Amino acid sequence: MLNHYLENNIQNKIALLNILSLNSSISIDELCSLFPLSGFSINVLIDELNFCLAGLSTIEKHRGYLSLSIFKDVQLTDLYYSIYQDSDVLHCLKFMILNDSNSSLSSFIEERPIAKSTAYRVRKSCSGYLKCIGLDLEGNQVIGEEYRIRFLIALLHYKYGIECYDISAIDINFARDFIKYTNPIIDDMYLETTINEYGYFQCLLIMSWKRKKYLDTPIISSQLKKLKEVFVYKELLEAVKNYLEPQLNIEFTQNDCDYLFLIY
Repeated sequence: MLNHYLENNIQNKIALLNILSLNSSISIDELCSLFPLSGFSINVLIDELNFCLAGLSTIEKHRGYLSLSIFKDVQLTDLYYSIYQDSDVLHCLKFMILNDSNSSLSSFIEERPIAKSTAYRVRKSCSGYLKCIGLDLEGNQVIGEEYRIRFLIALLHYKYGIECYDISAIDINFARDFIKYTNPIIDDMYLETTINEYGYFQCLLIMSWKRKKYLDTPIISSQLKKLKEVFVYKELLEAVKNYLEPQLNIEFTQNDCDYLFLIY
């Protein structure tokens, strides 16, 4: 859903990268049939992509055909992240999530920097998206249920490469060790090969201690209340008390445990 709120130029670059990554080579004419753009506009987009992805990959043109060449030790995800770094919408969401002091939009304009009119258009796009996911803005600060904010932070980090918080190797190891503690069948090799399945969850788990101070109200959900009657909830509480709290030297409240159960 968030993709639809991004700048058209960003959406076009992502779509072009998708096509190039799925085809060993493709002609400009074929691209024109897939894009609502002229051949000239596609060539401009390719030049912009090559500039954006310098040092990571190159789009080669040969006799009217295009092919994507990804450099050694570079993952396709790295290319997507590089494109998303140019999105003012994504960076504005990050700014407003972390804007505890509710600073004016001028602070964001100084960070990027962008024109004032552009900043307000970007803010409007962000506001539209936030309302769709049950959040809102108060001034220039994201407000709403904390667990929803954490899901957004994890989405920005995992899918778009926009880091609201520094997630260290230590954090990742804590998260993975806790996953293994709660499910002995899982090992490091399994987690490494299922990063698409567990990467987002790891980020959500890490938010339980990175943003602990923000979860000061209970999660109101009749469905969650019923699910807590299942034996798994008690097992999770034991795992939190016996492993996570001693490892992190943090005491988790009832609200924290409900959040952990929710993301599980």
